[in-house]
Amino acid sequence: MLELPYNAIGKQARCPACQSVFEATGPNVVSGSGSGSGSGSGSPSDPAANPYANPMGSATQHNVNPYQPSNSTYTAEPAAMNVRDVSFDEVWSAGWPIFKERMGPVIGAFALVTIGGIIASTIVQVLGSIVAGGNKNAGAVLIMILSVLTQLVSQYFSFGCTRVCLAAARNQPSPLSYIFPPVMAFVRYIVGVIAFLAVIGLIAAIMFGGAYGVAAAAGNDGLFPILAIVIGLMVVVLVLLGTWLFWSFIMVTAENRTTFTEAVGLSYSITMRNKVTSLLLLVLGTALAVAGLMMCYVGLFITIPMSWMLFTVGYLMMTNQPVAVPMLPSYQSPPRM
Repeated sequence: MLELPYNAIGKQARCPACQSVFEATGPNVVSGSGSGSGSGSGSPSDPAANPYANPMGSATQHNVNPYQPSNSTYTAEPAAMNVRDVSFDEVWSAGWPIFKERMGPVIGAFALVTIGGIIASTIVQVLGSIVAGGNKNAGAVLIMILSVLTQLVSQYFSFGCTRVCLAAARNQPSPLSYIFPPVMAFVRYIVGVIAFLAVIGLIAAIMFGGAYGVAAAAGNDGLFPILAIVIGLMVVVLVLLGTWLFWSFIMVTAENRTTFTEAVGLSYSITMRNKVTSLLLLVLGTALAVAGLMMCYVGLFITIPMSWMLFTVGYLMMTNQPVAVPMLPSYQSPPRM
């Protein structure tokens, strides 16, 4: 059996032994008309149902082809999440074709959350002014309460967008229907975010308190602003470090297959096993966000969903879960000179 790299799927290859030409159709599975065509277990042409017809979170492990083309069908359910090494090139090679083919639901989910958030914020401001009447203090309190509720709802649907991306990456039917996540999964995610912010806040408070004490002991009023700037930069670094370490936490919790502590541990393991790839994904995501802002904010409706999809595909591949990659265009070897 001839083994080929993943990016050879859908391309024409030539057997080095017999020189016959065949088409690579999946990892360790090739087919062709020549006598040298190989074969392997788990043929992608076997008729079966979509592996993710069932909702996320209610699955048992099956042996599946992790890079099944999107136009094929097979019987399987979500596999166990075993962390493995994945290169950035692998993530891009799978994520970009998936985004190009299935960008509709992902962009639609982002548009619904973004536009809905803007409308909700406007309504909150108007309602607060009307209900409070001439009492500015009462109006401010009401607006604050409504704003917190609005943010929670917005975060809920933003969390649901992660499930839309997961469904699209797996080529599940009606990905947009996954925008309503389980409440308990959302609660675990919010608890994680609050815990992360609380730790950063506590560290910052200790550092600022120490800086103030040092400045007071030295009797130098100009020392504290300098120390405060340095501490502020250190806090930014801590936030970036935490984002890098736990970037996949939202996806782990969105799948609703782990407890809170398991989700924290798994997301940490993903980054530790894929340090460079995780860093490159964050750099690319930041660059795409900046590019979207430079296009008068309208570009964000493309760049942010694209970034979401790349992160999602990276997470699925790093946890050894199947992704439905569209069939790559055939490549014909040039004629011999």
